[in-house]
Amino acid sequence: MGKDTTGVLKEERAIPTEFLHCIDVAELVPANHILRALPAERSLLATFHACLGEELTGHLQRIRDAYGQDRETLVTHLLAWHKRKGAAQPALNNITQLRQPDTLVVIGGQQAGLLTGPAYTIHKAISLLKLAQELSAQTPFTFVPMFWTASEDHDLAEVDHTYIFSPDGNEVERLSYPIAEAYRGRSIGHIPLGEDWKAFLRHLQTRLTPTGFTENLFKLLQEAAEEAESYADWFNLLMVKLFSPHGLIVVDPLDRELKQLVRPLLAQAIDEPLAVSYLVNRAGDRLEEQGWKRQIHKVESSCPFFLQEEERRVPVRFQQGEYRTPNRSYTRADLQAILQAAPERFSPNATLRPVMADFLFPTGAFVGGPGEMGYLAQLPEVYHHFQVPMPVIFPRIGYTYILPKVGKILAKYHLSPLDVREEHQVFTQISRRRYQVAEEAYWEQLRAAVQQPFHHLRTAVPEIDPTLVGAVDSTVHYLLDRINKLEQKLLRNVRQKEEIIHQQIRHAHFHLFPRNRLQERSINIFYYLNIFGFSLVSDLLAQCSIGHTRHCFVRLL
Repeated sequence: MGKDTTGVLKEERAIPTEFLHCIDVAELVPANHILRALPAERSLLATFHACLGEELTGHLQRIRDAYGQDRETLVTHLLAWHKRKGAAQPALNNITQLRQPDTLVVIGGQQAGLLTGPAYTIHKAISLLKLAQELSAQTPFTFVPMFWTASEDHDLAEVDHTYIFSPDGNEVERLSYPIAEAYRGRSIGHIPLGEDWKAFLRHLQTRLTPTGFTENLFKLLQEAAEEAESYADWFNLLMVKLFSPHGLIVVDPLDRELKQLVRPLLAQAIDEPLAVSYLVNRAGDRLEEQGWKRQIHKVESSCPFFLQEEERRVPVRFQQGEYRTPNRSYTRADLQAILQAAPERFSPNATLRPVMADFLFPTGAFVGGPGEMGYLAQLPEVYHHFQVPMPVIFPRIGYTYILPKVGKILAKYHLSPLDVREEHQVFTQISRRRYQVAEEAYWEQLRAAVQQPFHHLRTAVPEIDPTLVGAVDSTVHYLLDRINKLEQKLLRNVRQKEEIIHQQIRHAHFHLFPRNRLQERSINIFYYLNIFGFSLVSDLLAQCSIGHTRHCFVRLL
């Protein structure tokens, strides 16, 4: 059994936080993303089963009644796995609660990224915990939170690195974990962690400014690495240590016992190998007809599962009556025989994975990010095809952390966090406000004043010589062009004069939108835990509500 390290998470003091600003996450996605429609269009709400009140209760009852797994078998397995990982009692209690027929799951998942990957992984776990609490209070059912580690994925380029800010806070640094080329193509959960974690953590210590929380942080990282059975298991253990004290259940789908329970679903996928691609593409066509972006397009011959061959996870295509991988061909009987003997050799692709999870567990609700919401918009017919009820879909909460220095900059210039998303635009606006001759209205008035006399001239000239109309127009264009160039030159000089302001705005933009994207999509949560301690997670859990498609800007005081 793994060590119980939950005491590592106890902090001597909490860091105060303030929810400065919350927005609808739809404001942060492209105009043709389906999230833009969720608050307004009932048809799309119905597609996602995002129902309320009695309608929600009725749908959850159908999910409960349709669930066919033996709950005791699941509980026994999950308890054994979590005890081996040293999970805290709240998580064990939630697993035990699954024995009850009126207990449903709130599920979400993520790839097993380095040090948990971008911060949104942690935000998804927080969303699961909060939504389980809220649905338990609002419905006749008890909900338990469950995190699905995508340990079967084999895209190492997505998980072998993460990002933090440099010690001086002026650069984004990429941290990479050395994974041998020999392991490329393997599922992440089949890659040994090795001993490289020791050098990696030593390097990480040089890149984080020491604080009162640093010792406990590295204690947690080291203990998880020492206990990890694979690269993905390091991720599993970090999630267990961070969130099992709050009740989160972690699931690793590579487990052979779990794969045995989903054999009926995989058997159907083998028997009907092209059904999922057809249904997903048809749903995508319908979305595009309505003006929305499709998230998935599958090659028609794609099967909805991968097969493990010689330790590699390879795609399967169905062509000319055969199941083909890059290396060999199989008959239907071949694959069914492999499924019966070694179900762990099969893993679902992105179109089948959520259906498999909801076949395995009594899933009442799913929490996902914008990308996953786009996937799910194409999956209702896939769920129906496998006779698995689709869960209620909830967008996860998003967070952007505002460090004290950045908070002071925003307050000084009366800016919201979103204002600095366009760094140069907001700087120009601030500069214009400080100098009358730099204000946009001043130059608009000047342009209007220059054009006014020419209006009369252009009317009078044709009576004298119509060929001069072009000369009048070109003169106006010339003068306006010279005014525009003068305006831009003046603004450049203002920017140079106000370089300190520009540096401050640039700093705020850099920290709130590193790499020109949302902070949570780049920076690792351990950067912030090193500054503010593990109590940051507890504070977010205590203060936030799942709300409706929210992204919150949190000022750390």
